[in-house]
Amino acid sequence: MNNQMQDAPLEHYHARFRDLYPEEATRRTGLEFNAENGRFKLRVLGYDLFAEWPEFKLVPLDPENCPKILYGFSMQILAIRFLIAGASAPVSGEFKAYRELPWGELYDANF
Repeated sequence: MNNQMQDAPLEHYHARFRDLYPEEATRRTGLEFNAENGRFKLRVLGYDLFAEWPEFKLVPLDPENCPKILYGFSMQILAIRFLIAGASAPVSGEFKAYRELPWGELYDANF
């Protein structure tokens, strides 16, 4: 079954992700990129995930122990958008609601 609410946004971002320059994304996001295996390394809530490039795929280092929600649809959208246009920021020690972030209101209901 085709789910337009999920498939259409991911298809759009997959196309943009293929055009990504990993070196530029690394500088902007502060994430590690392994050119040998084409993977960005992300750490989410204490779990290591890998975003494969150029064909985006989000995979956990330890799928047996990593909660599936951390590599499901919502996290895929969050990760791919961060890699395409996000930037690292210093830790402030404050929590922010997703809707307080730029473009966050578009996905607030999903998170």
